[in-house]
Amino acid sequence: MLQEERYKELSAYLPGLQPDMPAQYQKLAEIFQHQVFELCQWKTVENEKRETVEEARKEIAGETENDYYIPYMMNDALECYLILKNCHMTGEYIPPDENECREDLGEDFENHTTGELIQEENRQGLIVRQGQQNTFTLWFSELQEEMNCYQYHRIGHFWVSGQEQWRRLVYMVGTIYDKYLYMVPSMGAWSETVCNAQEQELLKLMEFPPFRRWSPIGTSLESAYPSTLEGILCMKQFAKEAGDSTYEKWLSFYEKQFRSREKTSQPSRFFRNMVIHLLKRGLTQALLSPKREALYERIHQKINEASQLYQERHYPALLEQEIQQKRENVHKALIKEGFQGNYPCYKKENQQIYAVAEHPFTILDAETFKFRIHLMVSQTGKNGESMQSGFFRGRGNKGYIIKEYTPELPLFSIHTP
Repeated sequence: MLQEERYKELSAYLPGLQPDMPAQYQKLAEIFQHQVFELCQWKTVENEKRETVEEARKEIAGETENDYYIPYMMNDALECYLILKNCHMTGEYIPPDENECREDLGEDFENHTTGELIQEENRQGLIVRQGQQNTFTLWFSELQEEMNCYQYHRIGHFWVSGQEQWRRLVYMVGTIYDKYLYMVPSMGAWSETVCNAQEQELLKLMEFPPFRRWSPIGTSLESAYPSTLEGILCMKQFAKEAGDSTYEKWLSFYEKQFRSREKTSQPSRFFRNMVIHLLKRGLTQALLSPKREALYERIHQKINEASQLYQERHYPALLEQEIQQKRENVHKALIKEGFQGNYPCYKKENQQIYAVAEHPFTILDAETFKFRIHLMVSQTGKNGESMQSGFFRGRGNKGYIIKEYTPELPLFSIHTP
C-alpha cells in the first residue's frame, strides 16, 4: 500500500489511482510523472503471417484484444515493463517517431501526456491524452509487471572516440547505478534480486568525478550524479585491491581535502575548492596512464563477476542462430588473419582484440532486431598486461574500435586506422 504522502503526489499524475492498488500502478503513475509514456504491442512474425483481413478489420475497429506493454525501465542490465492483459484500444496512439510526420497534430503535440484510470464493471480503462490533439483509451482486464535482469559485461556502445576502455566501464557502472536508483527502493527485501552485492560495491564509482569524467555519451555527466565521500572511498578500495599504491595515496589526499572543505570558513573554502579542482583534474588524467591498468582490470573484473550472476538474453530460435552465425564469422575472420583465441578474446603478437556487442531488448518486434559486434583493437609497443593495454598512454600504444563487423564485409587486416 502506498504511503499517504506518496499517494497524494502520484495521484496528481494519474487520477483514479487508489492507495491499495498493487505496486505496478505506482509505476504507471511514475511513467506519467516523468513523461516517458510509450505504448508497444508484441507481434511475432508468425502471428503477422496468420493475420487475416477480418482480424485486421477488427483490430482497426478496436474489437480485438491483445497484450500491450508499457516500458518502465529498459537498459542493458534490466527490462521492466507493464503488461495490459486482454487489452483493446479505442482511438489511436501516436508513437513519438511518427508525430513529426503528422501535420495535423500541431506544434505542442508532445508537450504533455497525461493518464487517468477508470473502472467499468469487470474491466479497467486507461485514458491517455497526448497533448490537446489526441486522446485514446485502453481497456484491459489486468495490469501485470514483468521484470528481468540480464548480463551486460560483454556489451559495448561507442558514441565517443578516445579512451573507449574507461568510457565503457562508466557506461556499465552508470547502468547499475540507474537500476539501483529506480528499482531498489520499491523492492524491499527483494532488492538484491535487482542489484546484487557485487553491483552495490561498484555503483558508488559514479559519485567519483574523475571516473565519470569519461562520459560514454558525448555530454558531461557532472550534473547527473552527486560527488560524495563514498565515491572517493569506493575508488580508493579498488585501488587498494589492485595494488596501485600511488593512486591510493593521491586518493587519500583528495579525501582529506574533501572532508576538510565542509569544516572551513568561506574564504578558506574557496582555496580548498581550488585544490580539490586541481586534484580532480590530476586524478582524471592519471587514469590514462599505463600504471592504472591494474586498477582498470580490477574494476572490469568486478563488473564481470557482478554481471555473470544474471541470465543471458535469449531470443527466438532464428534470431539466436543469427547471433551465433555473426560470432562464428568474426572468429573465422580473425583466425584467418593469424589471431589465436576464442570469442570474444583474440591475440596476435602485440595485437589484442576484444569483441563486444550491442544487444536489442527481448520484447522488440522482429523487424527491429539488430545485433551488432564491435571490436576493441589494442596494439602495444610491447606485450601489454591486459586486453586493453593499447588504449592507455605509452610509446607504441594504439587503441581503436572497429564498428559493426558484418558477414557481408570482406575479411580485413587489423591495422592502425
